[in-house]
Amino acid sequence: MCLALAGCNLTGSETTVSLELPGAPEHWPESLTVEEYRVVWRGGAGKLREITVAGGASRVEVAIPKRSGVAVLAYPSFVGGSFLPRPAAAIYPHDARGGAGAGVNLAASFERGFTGLVLHRVLFALPSVNSGRLIEEVRARSDGNPWLFDLERVVEKLADGRFSTIYLRPRDVFEVEVAVAVAGEGRAAAGAQIGAGAAVNAGKGSGPGVWIRDNPLARVLAPTDSPDGPMLRLKLPPGHHHLIHAGNGGILSIVVADDGSYRVFHR
Repeated sequence: MCLALAGCNLTGSETTVSLELPGAPEHWPESLTVEEYRVVWRGGAGKLREITVAGGASRVEVAIPKRSGVAVLAYPSFVGGSFLPRPAAAIYPHDARGGAGAGVNLAASFERGFTGLVLHRVLFALPSVNSGRLIEEVRARSDGNPWLFDLERVVEKLADGRFSTIYLRPRDVFEVEVAVAVAGEGRAAAGAQIGAGAAVNAGKGSGPGVWIRDNPLARVLAPTDSPDGPMLRLKLPPGHHHLIHAGNGGILSIVVADDGSYRVFHR
């Protein structure tokens, strides 16, 4: 099913919308609060626009092209900018409240983040995109977590006009284990390479409490017991992944290679 050339454009040039900012994901601990948003969208002729908004704000007004599929991305920042999860998004006019015109509200959500980022990257490079169909196909095929799709491949196939829903398939995932140090223990050398099934200390004093992934749709993680102490067990696709300790702000970065080997960094 081809989506790239089956869309439509709305008439007019620009419209001012009130973007409802999402706050932190509802299933995250209350100790994690948004400190700042980076709001990004494309204006006329696809020109990149960006503003910074205080984390306590509930909404911000932006002027966007009156074109179906225009995405406004909201990147929340935590812990002094050291933890930057994947964005929330609102897509015009599909996430509009109050009608498609002046005074319209757009509600940004993390559920829209993947599709919004795809449209942000390809919309102005194509004559038309069926954004409504793309939204529905991503929702229907993602099992609630579209960040498991191959973002770069979806963007590439849409951009060259050869996209099909067969590309909306989850990537392979690999088992990753990270031993979480308890308060007062030492830590392994940062950046040491380890293979699938191995483990490295997360860092002194990080503790066995709750960990949050940079995928805002993923579940909160708690370590499980093992002979080597508390252990985080994850299933991750290839790429870069970041986690934050909800109690003290410790950061883990995990780089998973295509063959399933991985490296763990901590700070």
